[in-house]
Amino acid sequence: MALLVVVVLVMLIALGAYRFSFTMESQYRLTRLHEEQVHARLAAMSGLELAAAIVEMPPAQRMSIGGLVDNAAIFRDIAVDASVTATESNRDPNAWRFCLVSPRATEEAINSPLSASQIAGTPSLPIRFGLENESAKLHIPTLIAWDRMKPGHARTTLLGLPGVSEAVVDAWLRELGVSVRVDKAGLQDQHASLEDLRHTWFGGDLNQNYQLDPIEIRFASQHQSLNQTASKQSMGSSNPAGGFKPLQRYVTWVSGHRNANRNGHSRVFLNGTDLQSLHRQLSLIWSADWANFVIAMRQFGPSNMNANVNAPIQASPKSNDSIRLGNSVPKVQVPSSSPPPISPPLGFIPAIPAIPAIPAIPSTAATLSQGNAATVASLSAELVQDWSPDFGKAAIFNFRSPLDLVGAVVDLPPLSTSSPASSPTSQPSSVKRTLRNPFSSDLSEVRNYLGRVLDDVTVDMSLVSEGRIDASEAPAEVLAGVPGLELSLAQQMVQQRSGSTNAMTTSQELDTIGWLLDVVDLAKLKELEPYLTCRSDVYSVQVVGYRDSQSAVYRTTATIDARESPTQLRNQKVWHPWDRGFPIEQLADSKP
Repeated sequence: MALLVVVVLVMLIALGAYRFSFTMESQYRLTRLHEEQVHARLAAMSGLELAAAIVEMPPAQRMSIGGLVDNAAIFRDIAVDASVTATESNRDPNAWRFCLVSPRATEEAINSPLSASQIAGTPSLPIRFGLENESAKLHIPTLIAWDRMKPGHARTTLLGLPGVSEAVVDAWLRELGVSVRVDKAGLQDQHASLEDLRHTWFGGDLNQNYQLDPIEIRFASQHQSLNQTASKQSMGSSNPAGGFKPLQRYVTWVSGHRNANRNGHSRVFLNGTDLQSLHRQLSLIWSADWANFVIAMRQFGPSNMNANVNAPIQASPKSNDSIRLGNSVPKVQVPSSSPPPISPPLGFIPAIPAIPAIPAIPSTAATLSQGNAATVASLSAELVQDWSPDFGKAAIFNFRSPLDLVGAVVDLPPLSTSSPASSPTSQPSSVKRTLRNPFSSDLSEVRNYLGRVLDDVTVDMSLVSEGRIDASEAPAEVLAGVPGLELSLAQQMVQQRSGSTNAMTTSQELDTIGWLLDVVDLAKLKELEPYLTCRSDVYSVQVVGYRDSQSAVYRTTATIDARESPTQLRNQKVWHPWDRGFPIEQLADSKP
């Protein structure tokens, strides 16, 4: 009995020891897993901090380090520990690393000169190592604002995007508060259409690895509400440049850029009320003749722009100056017998006087027939080369766009000529004086200066510009959503920026929409200028923190908004609970 009791006690102690050992081993594994998850999360957060710091840089500084679109040297397989100096052939397997990935662009965006040379190195990967430009998408609040100006524009634009149906678009617009005319069948399918929208937004990519896995393809085939065409497009290929086109690649909730030039300095506001201060600011960045011509346009207005001349001056929101009349008020010639007019006090807005009948001016041919050589001489024009502004004269003209400078004609007031000695008065000369415009309308010369003009000055006082579409990366379907821009013209713009028809030489031209002059004329460019840009300070990215194929992985997506300081992370979501997403061999730097 004693031996039996001893055996039972030894067995119980052994079972207890085994249970204790198993529990401690399990806790140790959980602790190690939790530690790896923390390391992976911190590595991913380091990647987000790196991306935010780079997006905060001015555009010129971003381009100097290779850009944001596809830059494997900065965003691929980066060790968190700064002391890790292992070479590519001797990679430290214990170092925690991160990758910044985004979906490969559509076929149109791949042809962009900003990314084509780098994307060509890894054509088989469904991802690129860089950030995704949110300003190259349709800004939903701005699209709704365009729809208020032109009812039905939002619906037409959304229906032009790949992989969407009328039911999905109508249901979404109803959720956004946009009135949509639909039939009873459409109202009955509203709930199903909203489910379609959730699926269409991700394109069936539920785990956000930017490709359709077999289980996602099976799920999409069972999604009854998807129309047949959209299903073929989304399931026919795993290549994002082919049929895989989620709706989130074309629309966004946050976009915009800082109202600054490519070096990060504030642009000069052309419509400031203090002309002397405006001239001083322009003289710091431009030559004297450029600055003088801007002041002349503000003071006298362009004589060849009736659309702009008829626009009255409005007071600046930040100015206490009174509102002055625009140059739409006709100039009435006062007879010599009348007393000289009295200047009204500042802030006084006089009534527009009746225009007296002006006698017809004889034509040059009729004057020649009469032999009046003096009259012919009086009708001649004088081109003024050197002119100094008189800052005592107030501005009567506001720029609607910096493009108003191109080819503008400014007529200066005639000079006073001395009368004979018997008369102490003086009379104005009849010689027409036109200020030489340094902003020539010759296309070859416009290309030399237009990028600089668009980069240095602005007519917008706001610190942030929101909703403009980045024409340097946006696909044709997004560009076609701009008011007044047809799909055929958008496709020409995409083809032009690829550099296949004309090489864009200057970096300043790449930073502005000046290169569009090779596709449209100046009048069309003025029409599109309020809607387009070539800048962005809002990017989205997925960051993966990892160490090896056995350790934990942390995947998160976020939108980096650097329009204002400090930079904000918006719409951050975690995806690693679904799965690892990407093979480590795909993320690791495999270059020899």
